[in-house]
Amino acid sequence: MVGINFDKISKSIQNNFRKNNKELETVFNNLATGLKTEELNSAIGAIEAGLAADAAITRQGVRNGQNGFDLSRVADSALESISNATIRLEELALQASNGTYSDTQREALNTEFSALKAEIDRVANATDFNGQKILEDDTEITLQVGKDSSQSSQLSYNIGNIKDAFVSGSIGTQSQAQSSLAEIRNLRDTVNSARGDIGAFQSRVNTAIDNGLASEEVIQSARSRIISYDVAEGTASLARLQVLNQSGTALQAQANQNLSASIVQRLLS
Repeated sequence: MVGINFDKISKSIQNNFRKNNKELETVFNNLATGLKTEELNSAIGAIEAGLAADAAITRQGVRNGQNGFDLSRVADSALESISNATIRLEELALQASNGTYSDTQREALNTEFSALKAEIDRVANATDFNGQKILEDDTEITLQVGKDSSQSSQLSYNIGNIKDAFVSGSIGTQSQAQSSLAEIRNLRDTVNSARGDIGAFQSRVNTAIDNGLASEEVIQSARSRIISYDVAEGTASLARLQVLNQSGTALQAQANQNLSASIVQRLLS
């Protein structure tokens, strides 16, 4: 009967040893990857996958907003160039409007005036972002900064058709110069208004970007709590399991020795 008892003890030790080894393997994997690997194939894994998808979608919305902000900077830079040229147009028109100049002198002024008009037109026609013209005609830009097709997930901006306000006259004579002043001031006001609208649009885009970054951080934090392994807890578990394994090995050796002695004793009796 003694031998049977030792046999039961040996099997119990072996079962505990296998259980500890399995748990030890899991702890090693968790510490190596930093993830709760034993949970990745469970229902929790499905939740984690959903959060990962939400984070990726939110991140793309942020990138969309950043691209839109870059586009607005290109548009604003082009409008700044047009604004500077418009100021010079107004200076030339005011100069040519003065009665102290001859028409011959005004023609010299008009040469620069015409060149500036051509440059304004060139800037408006050439300004693009990623191959898309942004100052031609009545261009509307819609940014997809959210997850769906609702208006709350989109930001739209229409720069308007500033080419409608372009100056058509010349300053070859005093009367022409005086007549062009109203056109030039209208162009200046149109450009300033467009730049103001761009500034407001940029503020909205920046807010959307900041909100997206904050949302992604929260989502990633929630995902991390689900899948990230507590290293401190894992280290403590590792030490505990290693001690249990060492104790189990010693007990197994002792049980085997007692079992052998019992068998020999029974054989001799």
